[in-house]
Amino acid sequence: MIIIPRLFSSYGTHIGTVCILLYWVGMLAIMPDFIEGFDSIKTEIQTSDKLLVVSVLFFATVCFLSFLYKEIIYTKKADLEMVHVRRALYILNPMACVIWIYNIDQFKRKRYLITVAILTFSMAIAIVGPGLFNKLNFSNYFNSITALISSKILDIFSQLDLVVDESFIVGRDFSLKVDPGCNSVTQIFVSVYSIIICLTVCRISSYLKILFVFIAAIFICFFSNSIRIAILGWFVSTGQMNSFDFWHEGTGSLLFSLCSMTITCCVYYFFWSKENPVIKRLIT
Repeated sequence: MIIIPRLFSSYGTHIGTVCILLYWVGMLAIMPDFIEGFDSIKTEIQTSDKLLVVSVLFFATVCFLSFLYKEIIYTKKADLEMVHVRRALYILNPMACVIWIYNIDQFKRKRYLITVAILTFSMAIAIVGPGLFNKLNFSNYFNSITALISSKILDIFSQLDLVVDESFIVGRDFSLKVDPGCNSVTQIFVSVYSIIICLTVCRISSYLKILFVFIAAIFICFFSNSIRIAILGWFVSTGQMNSFDFWHEGTGSLLFSLCSMTITCCVYYFFWSKENPVIKRLIT
């Protein structure tokens, strides 16, 4: 219910939406381990009636208003006040989790709240982190390396005689700039966030393997984004601007992020399954 207004807005394919969905994947996966009597045929909701009614009314009201004014809240042209409102709506997700504290086994409540805090903080970093990173001078070198690798990939499949000038890919009759928003930083942050969720749900005991997965995520995201930039360069060189828009800021860009995240999770699952062969057989 919390995410519905966002899904029906222009921010439905935004990276923040992906982070919210990942957040709930993690929370719903760990809930059975924390909720008291979850394995019973019927789990009674132990939250006090007054708190339950107030919570339902509050979330329903906020969701209704955000859906009603979604064209004002979820738009890139929103004023500063609406930007603050849009950002504040992220808080609804951990709030909804904290309300369940009365249904959590009393001996596990502290660990539950710590888990909620970790996933909430990680989600915030995944959303805010790319913007902060791109403000650093180091991001310019990152953009230049992306442009260089992308041009090499594009050279393999074309005869465009490309030249790289810092973050620009220059052809005979076109040029393409790798801006901070076009590098793989966002994909990297989201993939790292997905690893943190995996660690929360099904932890790998080997710290060396965990480190390898984190490093692999960086390379996977960087390489997949370089392929995307190369594809964008091809579209610009051939004048296919509709295709360029789709893979630049549209659903195509999100597909590459999801692809990188999926490959990263598969790498994580590979190592986790090696440590848990019995559980793997039960799943398969």
